[in-house]
Amino acid sequence: QDEFLELMIAQIQHQDPFEPMDNGQFIAQMAQFSMVDGIQKMEGSINQLSSSMTSSQALTATSLVGRSVMAPGGAFTLSEVGEVNGSIIADPAASALTMDVFDAAGALVARREFSASSDGVTRFRFDGRDASGARLPPGSYRMQAQAQVGSTADAAQVALAQRIDSVTIGAGLDDLKLNLDGGETVGFSSVQEFL
Repeated sequence: QDEFLELMIAQIQHQDPFEPMDNGQFIAQMAQFSMVDGIQKMEGSINQLSSSMTSSQALTATSLVGRSVMAPGGAFTLSEVGEVNGSIIADPAASALTMDVFDAAGALVARREFSASSDGVTRFRFDGRDASGARLPPGSYRMQAQAQVGSTADAAQVALAQRIDSVTIGAGLDDLKLNLDGGETVGFSSVQEFL
């Protein structure tokens, strides 16, 4: 803006008095100046709005801590008591589902079989016990699922109900990350259900 004003003043000071600057050009330059000024003010307003939205997002995100969500990812922490709730998302044409549970060392410690739901989302509860009925020791585990579709077994997605331990806030809603008690971090847009 300062450079534009300096140029315009210099142009007026050094114009030929016998051929003064055309009024149309002067008005066009003023209109351009006003337009540039308006764009800069609008940019400032948008930046203020963005900052306000980020603050609002941060406030909303803090209310999520402690709540449970159904989010994709098979990692979970098994305590001494209690169950693990989740769902298997598979092809609606699947006839059967198999869910395997692995310990931190990668050893298979439990297996469950389910009838597939016709809508492609099969809810389950894992009681934390192995095939013999003994309670698995507390610790970190991971679930994997397969769906039987015709004669082939395809990988299926596992979503677990987990508590939100903390929230990481980025520049926008897509950058909002939920840090779950199972150790995984998922994007806000990946959450399938708030419990």
